[in-house]
Amino acid sequence: VAGLDMNREDIVNACLIQLIEKFGASSLRIRRLQAMRLEMKERWDDALEVLDAILEEDVSNSSARKRKIAILKAQGETDRAVRELVKYLQVFMSDQESWLELCELYTMEQEYSKAAYCMEEL
Repeated sequence: VAGLDMNREDIVNACLIQLIEKFGASSLRIRRLQAMRLEMKERWDDALEVLDAILEEDVSNSSARKRKIAILKAQGETDRAVRELVKYLQVFMSDQESWLELCELYTMEQEYSKAAYCMEEL
């Protein structure tokens, strides 16, 4: 993950090769790391496809859902990010950090009554 943060593709590729050898390419965690590598390369649509495939296989994968929301938010697609975050919170209602994130998104969109509802959930 540090290699991803530092945009060191050589380190990321070497680590992924070793992880794939040990755990297999079908591992959900490996696939999430591959999506993060695609994010690092700014291949947003490809990363979203990988995350969507993970979510089709495991709808309760909170990490994949959060990555997807982060991508949408980074791309400025606030409406889609809000929709995904609402879907996420329907499954993970006790995630306080996500309620706060949704509140911030609603505030940015000047939907104050919805933002207030999010704060009530905290």
